[in-house]
Amino acid sequence: LHRITMCDKMIADTNQAELSMKEQASAPTVARRLAMSGVKLALAATFFYAAYQRVVSANESEMESEEQYASASRRRLSEFDEDHVPSYMQPMMKDLEARKNLFRESPQEEVKYWFEYSGPLQKYYYRYSKSRGKADYFEGRDDSGVVSSRFIQNFGGTKEHQDTLLPKADTANDVAQASMRLYENCLALGSPARPDTAPGTTWNEWFGKASYRPGEDRCRVLFAFNTVGAGRGSTMLWETNPPEPHAEDPPRWISEQQTAATHIERNLREINAMCQTGLIAARVQILVCESISPKWIDWMDSLLVDCGGRPWSEEMQKRGELDERPSPVQIVVASSAATAETCHDLKSGFMEKRAQDLILAHSGNPNSSNQKTTDPSLVSSDEHDLYVSMKWNTLVTTRAIASFLQASVDLASAAKSPVDKGSDKEGPSSNFLIPSFVQVSYVSEENSKIAKWRMHGDFFHPAAWEICKESFETTWIPHSLAGTHGVESMCSSEDSMCGQWWLYFTELQMSTSPSVYANEVVPALVQGGSNAFWMLTERHRREYVKGVSCRKTKGDNCMREPQAVIPLGDLESFLINFTPNTALGKKHLEGRRPGYTKAEQFARDREAVKERQQLEDEDIETALFDYTIYPAALFHKDATLKAARKRDAALSQKSDPNNPHKIKSSYYDITITKPRPPVLGWCQAMARQGLCSLFADYFRSAASSIQPCAEACGMARDFTPVDKVEPVEIGTAVAAKKE
Repeated sequence: LHRITMCDKMIADTNQAELSMKEQASAPTVARRLAMSGVKLALAATFFYAAYQRVVSANESEMESEEQYASASRRRLSEFDEDHVPSYMQPMMKDLEARKNLFRESPQEEVKYWFEYSGPLQKYYYRYSKSRGKADYFEGRDDSGVVSSRFIQNFGGTKEHQDTLLPKADTANDVAQASMRLYENCLALGSPARPDTAPGTTWNEWFGKASYRPGEDRCRVLFAFNTVGAGRGSTMLWETNPPEPHAEDPPRWISEQQTAATHIERNLREINAMCQTGLIAARVQILVCESISPKWIDWMDSLLVDCGGRPWSEEMQKRGELDERPSPVQIVVASSAATAETCHDLKSGFMEKRAQDLILAHSGNPNSSNQKTTDPSLVSSDEHDLYVSMKWNTLVTTRAIASFLQASVDLASAAKSPVDKGSDKEGPSSNFLIPSFVQVSYVSEENSKIAKWRMHGDFFHPAAWEICKESFETTWIPHSLAGTHGVESMCSSEDSMCGQWWLYFTELQMSTSPSVYANEVVPALVQGGSNAFWMLTERHRREYVKGVSCRKTKGDNCMREPQAVIPLGDLESFLINFTPNTALGKKHLEGRRPGYTKAEQFARDREAVKERQQLEDEDIETALFDYTIYPAALFHKDATLKAARKRDAALSQKSDPNNPHKIKSSYYDITITKPRPPVLGWCQAMARQGLCSLFADYFRSAASSIQPCAEACGMARDFTPVDKVEPVEIGTAVAAKKE
């Protein structure tokens, strides 16, 4: 259109020149006519040449813009110099300045204990009163960094994840480039076969009119949704009616006392938000034991409008049957009449096995790992880039997917790097490492009071119950930092100091009944991983199938079973909220509790406490030794100190878990009575929120403003020298005013 407009302007200019020449010609002679014709030809040639130049220039500018976009999508890390701060970091820089001002303006004599609770006040609804028709709540701040369905109402994860991954009309270029990292990481480990996006295809019908990246390729994610046990009270969920999307009544309170539909609805809306990003194409398989009503299928489809679903209408509710059209939701009846009872048994592990079989879909032939053997009518038989298996009571977010893909690419870059990785002899037992997840729950009033005693009354901090301090160790993996080209490491070939700290699980995750029985019948795919929530990329799937097939055929040099790992600098992104929040305060079975590898040590510690008569109340002793409640903040602290002590022992040749000799953690090796510098607290807050991974372009660059955050992001191998003390300026502004 702009070229047509320019051509119209040239014709108008030519006509105007011709008119002016006619006015100047008072006596039409032959010479003047020839001169006028020559001028016309010269002007026409000039205008046509100008038009040609403009068209060529327009083409060149378009090519340049395409090259610039392609170059931007590759995100060259070198563009972040010491003085450059991208626009997505501006709010964090303001937060840093506010933290510094808080130190300056706080009188020194008033600072006794320094707690770093930050953010807006939040309401935690812990008990619902049917008689009063409302819930009781506490007010506080959840600074754990864990995404909770009760605390965070918007979809996608933290506010930074929402602002970066959910596009807006005024999105800055560097924000758009940062969001593209999810898509590029997905393609690096996804299926090489890409979808047909041509007009007339289902892909174009679903995504051709999307508000962001319409019709373009996306990261194809399959969700296998285990719904066994979902209900409303003691009634199976599918025997009730789905919530009405436009009902006048307030929505049901998200509680363990109410319907499981609220948890399923939150997950489906999270998945729909993923499709809104323009980076993800989601398909959902709902795994059920028996056929369900079409009204439930229409309800779930209506929650995935941006993924290809159809908005809810009264006609859908009255129709009572499904129409023949492509849908992002597929119902999979996983059992037959003979196995239905076993399927409903939560201790049987039946549905966990079905979910694994649907995703792996292997034939047993190690040479055909890319060929799926499941029925072609199943959506899982199609080509996908990422697979997510989850139970209805967990919570999936765009943040969890982005962090998993980033961690997977980081490990792939380390495996591809030529640097020697055998320096840690006490590292993981397997060379096949897959990022894995841990479930966390909040304390509820409906749980045993022992749980609240163990948590010291902190209602606002999530805790794990399937792991403890003895369940994991830490290791440094050189070159586990992916750079600008997918799985290419950003580290130089011989630099072993470039990499990340990782947690690897030395124990299996131990749940409570009935899940503990199901996990024994059908173990998690990854050693130390979770059976309730796990992910695999297409490359992971193929490598896993190769290993299983090789071991079945008793081949040589078979790949070991995968082992679960978590990046230290992004730990909270791998803590998944158990949405009913009823897990804490439940007793583990004898011999089936976290820390089982050191059960004898626990028994000796318990006897020592009894002999010293330190605990007068037997209930407190029971709370300490029979219940496992492992807060997320303590998890992060223990992991950091384990890494710091491990490196300190290697440098000083002295193993002391309590006292560092050469290096220390600059954040955690400070007593609670001494406030930590504001920069360190700022770095830790960003690490808890998953920003070290979300803004990897910036945090892995050479920018001087984020160098103190290398330790918080898990990228500092040697931590901090013990003799280095960070100065803390408290009350300087107050003192200046007094003077």
